[in-house]
Amino acid sequence: MSNARSRPRLAADVLAALAALLVEATVVVGVWFVVGINAWADNKSGREPEGLSYGAQMLIGAGAAGAVALVVAVFCGRARMWVTTWTQALAAVVLTVGVLGSFAYERHTAPPPARPDHVWEQPPCRSGTDCSESGG
Repeated sequence: MSNARSRPRLAADVLAALAALLVEATVVVGVWFVVGINAWADNKSGREPEGLSYGAQMLIGAGAAGAVALVVAVFCGRARMWVTTWTQALAAVVLTVGVLGSFAYERHTAPPPARPDHVWEQPPCRSGTDCSESGG
């Protein structure tokens, strides 16, 4: 008798898992599309992004989707929807690893920061001389 009751529950669990994955994929692709169109339009007009870079905006969108997937996994786990729990947990892990990997790659390939122009390279002040020019 319990097997007959668990089949509709398992089918609902699988459908919920597929629906959640479809919604997450749609949101991530939508964010990347909007950010990409904005980057393309700004590139065509010669403008620079205001605020965060386009890469950072994409990382924030993917990170938010990963956080939502983790929250959905926790709530589905409490509801004993194990298929949805594990698929959402896997989606959260994949998105988090992707975000952290992209962040590490951007930091690794970024050019070093520019040196400030106001730093003077002068020899240290020797005793018995005028040290007002060398700052010492």
